[in-house]
Amino acid sequence: MRWVWSPVGILVIGALLRIAFLLTKKGQPAFGDTAEYEAVAMQMLGLGDGSSAPREPAFPALMALGFKLGGTHNYTVVRWLQLPIAIVLIELVRRIGERVGGRNVGLLAALGTALAPTLVFTSSMLYPTALYTLCVAGVTLAVLALDQKPRASMALQLGLWCALGFLTDTVIIAPIGALALWFLWRRRRDLPAVFRVGSVLLATVLVVLLPIKLLGRSASDRSAVFIAKGQSVLHYARTDSTVGADRWIELPTNEPATPLPIGEFIGHEFRLLRDQPVAYLHDVGFEFAHFFAPLPDRIQTRNQYNRPWILWVGAIYFVPVLLFALIGLLRSKVDWSGRLALAAVVLATGTFYAFFFSQTRYRIPVEPQMLVLAALGLMTFVKSEKAVLS
Repeated sequence: MRWVWSPVGILVIGALLRIAFLLTKKGQPAFGDTAEYEAVAMQMLGLGDGSSAPREPAFPALMALGFKLGGTHNYTVVRWLQLPIAIVLIELVRRIGERVGGRNVGLLAALGTALAPTLVFTSSMLYPTALYTLCVAGVTLAVLALDQKPRASMALQLGLWCALGFLTDTVIIAPIGALALWFLWRRRRDLPAVFRVGSVLLATVLVVLLPIKLLGRSASDRSAVFIAKGQSVLHYARTDSTVGADRWIELPTNEPATPLPIGEFIGHEFRLLRDQPVAYLHDVGFEFAHFFAPLPDRIQTRNQYNRPWILWVGAIYFVPVLLFALIGLLRSKVDWSGRLALAAVVLATGTFYAFFFSQTRYRIPVEPQMLVLAALGLMTFVKSEKAVLS
């Protein structure tokens, strides 16, 4: 059984688990928001108008490809198209772990990724979660590689990962920003390298994003709002006492929900902070803590995949991951800068969502970074790193 403790063996285990779960899925989507991605996908195929759906185009493009290959509304094909994404994620996590802590840490983190119930579930979910998780992992790996040796080719790869991430979910600005600050701090004495890397990175992102964004804007009547869906949910939580029962800020129920451009949104939040400082800080602190809540909640849709016992499986899995990740962050003897980079991705994402209406599922895209830290934590209990199935 030595093959199990190998990159290929772990990929096989992860693939088999995901295929087995995929085969249990029925044709229809399990959650309502899929309809918004589908509307954009249908617009891409010239079969509908998805201009009002506030969604980035990468996952709808994947759905459109699935519909093109298997027929309109063929969700099964879309799910199969996500299988390679889920398998590549396992390999990326292995490489991240290997860079941070060595071979066994990489294999242990990859095995955790292969077995993680949340990552198995999202691998065939009709959401951009699997693709976005892959992008965050790709950005993390590329930045770690650039830290070891700043090269134009790796900066190009990082630019492609960043561009794909922006086209999948704009929230990626949080982990990218955190890793950029980490890299700048690490390379503060090598500014020419920072300039070279930054130039290639910026050029790559602009070359990829500008044509797509300009084309999308010309085909849509939407203004350039910031995280439109997130703003809508945040407004809903602040005006509905049932949904936002734990929040202290309450807005008049008749105040219109109007998603704003980034500058106006920040100005609006600053005014709330000025007028209700205690309530605002309470809400942000509560949402940050809620980001790490083990048991998923705030789920509106009810189906076979969010029954209580299934949610408890996710909670039971996450508790040891969180505990060992903290041990790995604070007690591991490997270079602390790599641990800091992984923690920065997680904390930046949690902080970003703290200003909105966090849900436990938003944590899933940064669970791979937590799994690497958890692998480091587990290794602190092993006397010799070579003793782990070597």
